[in-house]
Amino acid sequence: MIIDKVQPYWTAADLKRLEKIAQEQDAILDTLTRERETTGQANPDLLNKWHALGEQDNRLRAEVERRYIKDHSKKAIIADVEEITAAITKEDFQEHIADRLAQIAALKTGGASEDSLAMLSEYAVENFENCYSFILYYLRVQLNALAKDDTNTDKVRGIVEKRVALWYIKTQPAFVKMAHGKATDAFAFMSGRNAQLDKVTGSGAIDKFGVQLSILKLRELQGTLGISTDKLLSTAIATFTQQNDFTHAAAPRREVSIPLREYAQLLGYDVEEHETHTPQEAEREKKRAKIQLDNARKAIKQDLDIIHASTLTWEEKIKGKARDYTRISLVTATGIKNGEINISFSPEIAAYLAERNLITQYPTKLLRISGRKPTAYYIGRKLAEHYNIDNNQLKGTADRISIPALLAATDLPSYAEVMKQDRHWDRRIKEPVEQALDTLVQEGILRDWKYTHAKGIDLTDAEAKSITNYADYAKLYLLFTLEDKVDHAERIQAKQERRAAAKAKRAGKKNS
Repeated sequence: MIIDKVQPYWTAADLKRLEKIAQEQDAILDTLTRERETTGQANPDLLNKWHALGEQDNRLRAEVERRYIKDHSKKAIIADVEEITAAITKEDFQEHIADRLAQIAALKTGGASEDSLAMLSEYAVENFENCYSFILYYLRVQLNALAKDDTNTDKVRGIVEKRVALWYIKTQPAFVKMAHGKATDAFAFMSGRNAQLDKVTGSGAIDKFGVQLSILKLRELQGTLGISTDKLLSTAIATFTQQNDFTHAAAPRREVSIPLREYAQLLGYDVEEHETHTPQEAEREKKRAKIQLDNARKAIKQDLDIIHASTLTWEEKIKGKARDYTRISLVTATGIKNGEINISFSPEIAAYLAERNLITQYPTKLLRISGRKPTAYYIGRKLAEHYNIDNNQLKGTADRISIPALLAATDLPSYAEVMKQDRHWDRRIKEPVEQALDTLVQEGILRDWKYTHAKGIDLTDAEAKSITNYADYAKLYLLFTLEDKVDHAERIQAKQERRAAAKAKRAGKKNS
């Protein structure tokens, strides 16, 4: 039953009672169907018993609800909402629709009139509204607990809207090509929580992977550097990549435009107006969609401000020569106008990305990851980056990464930091990593994952159970399977052939 995964606070006894009620209702429907087929009549007593079982179901749920409200804080309730919403899939909803249709057919056979089934039939259609109601049904305990808290109730509805919107927006490619280099790669894994503030200037500084980031007057900005900032920058760089051909000497086109509404949808904002049946409903729906778009615009504007205030300093070898980049601005102009997010990359960053001419693949599903789950985003970003490195493809290591390399890309505390505090390394490092990996599976970014030894050698059951200290954990590797992935074989082969031809040409000139 879906309740097993979306309402873990139910006790085993509760679930057993619920399952018994469902089984008895199914048995009655089967009997009603057979009687109708053989006698042409339905037993009214059985219909009454079926409805009585429905009342038992309602009383049981009310009992669980009272217990839940008593034992949970508002913070815990919102956390449960996120967990439950993430656990429900579109397939669950489609299965629910199929069950509803089968139930309606059985009731019709049992003698129920069309009028009596009208409301049931209305909710047995696959669309946004019914899916939204379907998820809210499994959140009614949480909504009742927050009945007099409009702020948190709106937060719950927003979480559900984002989830359902993902299933009804137009299909996006699983990956988009994105130019990258040491500087932008490091920026992706930086968090404002780690910024060192200058007490005099109010600017923030972060150092990651040998790249230094400075954010001018960070203290005065409304937003903060986080995964939403990288989502926007990555989308902009992907757009920049698509509109330029880096094999030509011409200066790349630096200005990019991203449709605001489309990007907001990709983030999970439900900005489209859905079908309604009355003028009053249409007016409310129009207002709701506008609020969603306004919220998206506000959040995106804050990320634009962060990007605009950012400069990077780093050293890197390019074509065998050491380069020193000092206080390079990411962009020179940003804004939102006429439904478009406009970004103009700085000449230095545009030239850098064009000269590096390195292409990775950014998983578009990463845009779905909630800002409350940054570890999942960082890990998903790192695994995609690792998989799409040519050298890893050639060595056969694209689908496995060492635990220390994985941890370095996250926002989690280091082992040394944990040892200075509560010393629970498993609760503060290992468990968050595993929760993040499970989130990536739920979001369709990973198909599966597991720990292994070097070279992908499986752990024995005894070895898996014996990982009780950080030293052993840090020796492991993560073996993962991306749900969607780009086949690099043909491209890499062509690249190797070009290199071999160039090498042969140089050798011929030398010998001539």
